[in-house]
Amino acid sequence: MFSSVSERGIQVTEILDNGQDIDTIYLDFQKAFDTVPHHRLLNTLSAYRIEDQLTAWVKDLFTDRVRCVALAQSASTWSDITSGVPQGSAVGPACFTVHK
Repeated sequence: MFSSVSERGIQVTEILDNGQDIDTIYLDFQKAFDTVPHHRLLNTLSAYRIEDQLTAWVKDLFTDRVRCVALAQSASTWSDITSGVPQGSAVGPACFTVHK
């Protein structure tokens, strides 16, 4: 394993300098987090018999969330957010993992 990004960069450079190939896979999970339907996540938590208090907290996290898109001087109407987990939050990845 690589211990740092700089070490990885050095090793990649050495491999390429020696004429060897490197296979790279890039994964983008950003859109994947947008695909979690809230009602399914809550059903999954119930099916796993997650504590009622925790399930209620997650439900509160997703209840009454709205969005609009603004560009220059125009804005769309507000609409309900019915899927997706908050990116950058501590609970987002856990909710995504439970759902999948």
